[in-house]
Amino acid sequence: MKFAGIGLMLVAAAAFAADAVVLKMVYKKDQVTKYRMKGTLDFGGQTIEATILTKDTVKEIAADGTVTVENETVEGKISFGGQEMEIPATPATRMTMKPNGEIKEIKGDEVNATVYRLQNLQGFIPPAEAVTVGSKWVRKGSANKDTGAVAFTASYEIVGEEKIGEYDTFKIKYKNIETEGNEPAAIEGTVWVSKADCSIVKGTAKWMNVPMAGAPMPINGEFTLTREG
Repeated sequence: MKFAGIGLMLVAAAAFAADAVVLKMVYKKDQVTKYRMKGTLDFGGQTIEATILTKDTVKEIAADGTVTVENETVEGKISFGGQEMEIPATPATRMTMKPNGEIKEIKGDEVNATVYRLQNLQGFIPPAEAVTVGSKWVRKGSANKDTGAVAFTASYEIVGEEKIGEYDTFKIKYKNIETEGNEPAAIEGTVWVSKADCSIVKGTAKWMNVPMAGAPMPINGEFTLTREG
C-alpha cells in the first residue's frame, strides 16, 4: 500500500509538471499596449467616477533584459456632483524595469515618492519557478531612501485559468500592502495574466489609502482594467 501511495504522488507530480508554466515577461521593441481603467472613488466623502485610457510603448530592450517603457495618458474623464470634466493628456513617464517587471527607475515630470509607491502597489511580479492553478508566492519589497518608496509585501495565488479572447490566462488573486508608515496603503484584487508573455489582460482592484501624484489626499476606490490593444 505504501508503494501505491508513492505511485499516486508521482502521477500527481507528473500532472503538475505537464500543466505548469514559467511566467516570463516578453517585450518587443516599439510594441504598443493600451489599457482602459474605470473606477469609483471615495474622495473626501464625495463619489467620483473616472475613466482613463493609457498607452504603454516599449522604447528600449537592453542585452540583459532590462526594458524601458513609456507610459502616457491618452484620454480620460471624471464625473462628480452631476458634472463631467475631461482629463487632459499628461506628459509621458519612462519606467525602466528588470526582466521580471520590477521597477528600477522612473523618469518624468513630477516623479516623486508617491509615484514609486503606487507603481510598487500596482506591479505584478511573477515567481522564478513554474506555476499552475493553486500556486502561491510572496514577494517582499524593501524601502528605498533615494526614491522614497516604502517597504511592502505582495501575496499572490493562482485560482483558475480562463480563455479571454485570444489570450490563455491565469486568474490570479493578489494583495499588495505597505508594511511601514503611519498610513500604509494597500491594493487587492484579481488579474488575468497571459501565460504567453505575462502581460495583464484584465483586472479588478480595490484601493485602500492609496497615494496618487497630484491628489491632495489618499484614495479609496474600486477599479476595473481592460486591455484594448
